Amino acid sequence: MINNKLPEIAMLPGDMSRLDLLAGAHPRYRDRVRHVLARELARARVLSTADTPKDLVTMHSTVRFRDDDTERIQTAMLIYPGEEDDNARTVSVLTPTGCALIGLSEEQSIEYEADDGRISHLTVLEVVAHSDAHRPKIMPNLRRDLTPSVEPPSTARRFTRRRPASD
Repeated sequence: MINNKLPEIAMLPGDMSRLDLLAGAHPRYRDRVRHVLARELARARVLSTADTPKDLVTMHSTVRFRDDDTERIQTAMLIYPGEEDDNARTVSVLTPTGCALIGLSEEQSIEYEADDGRISHLTVLEVVAHSDAHRPKIMPNLRRDLTPSVEPPSTARRFTRRRPASD
C-alpha cells in the first residue's frame, strides 16, 4: 500500500490546465495512472510562472532521478503523450514514473505504484534543464480540440467571413 504521507508538490498554471485535460481525456492509458494524475493535480500548489523555482520538475523539464529500490540513476525529459522519441530519453507524464515526477523538487522523494503493481520509490536528484522547445504545436489547441464548440458551425462561419467595408 502506498504511504499516505506524500511530498508537497507545485505546478505551473499552463501545465496544470493541460494535465487536467489529459487526466480525463486519454483512453490509451490505464485508468489507474489517470486517477493518480488527477490526485496529484488536486493536491498541487499552483505557482505563478514568475515564481517558478529552478529545481521544480515541470513539463519538458530534463530531470535526473534515482530509483531508490535499485539505486539506478536516470536522466529523462518529462513529456506529454505523443511526444515520445526513440532517440531521446523521455518519460511520459501518463506513466507511473512520469506521474510521480511531476511537481517534485530536487531532493524530494515519492512512493508510487509501478507498472507491474509493486510499490517503488524515486528521488529527484537534479532538474537539469527546462525547455519549451519540445512543446508540440497542438498543445495550445488541446482545450479547443477536446471541448465541444458552444457555437453551431454555421454561426462560427458567419463570424469568420468578412465583407469589404462600404464607403
